[in-house]
Amino acid sequence: MDTGHLHLMLNHLPVLGVPALLALLVWGLARNMPSVARGALWLTLALSAVTAAVYLTGEAAEELVEGLPTFDERLVERHDLENHDALAYIEERLKAMGVVKQLESRGFQPGDEVEIGEVAFALYPGIPQE
Repeated sequence: MDTGHLHLMLNHLPVLGVPALLALLVWGLARNMPSVARGALWLTLALSAVTAAVYLTGEAAEELVEGLPTFDERLVERHDLENHDALAYIEERLKAMGVVKQLESRGFQPGDEVEIGEVAFALYPGIPQE
């Protein structure tokens, strides 16, 4: 097993783990169960390590699957923030979720830097990028 396989095995844990751990944390706090809340926070810390591993092994996973007959380059390109189409896709998703409207209500201007996790990029909603 190499790092590409590690990525493929772990890549859905952050996606599924964050809402599950958030629900566990809220439940522990709502029921006044500090041990459950504390456990949820510790598991969140562990999940952040898994998330870092997933991020760092992404290139190896791409190399591993790009020779497969079902490989679709467009799906991989959506994850690449150096790709203008990927950024446009993210910007459209942020608009659809109402994130851009909330940012604008707080003084956001097109071209301002937005940080999601540890990734920062200039956000130009509705403005075509070259």
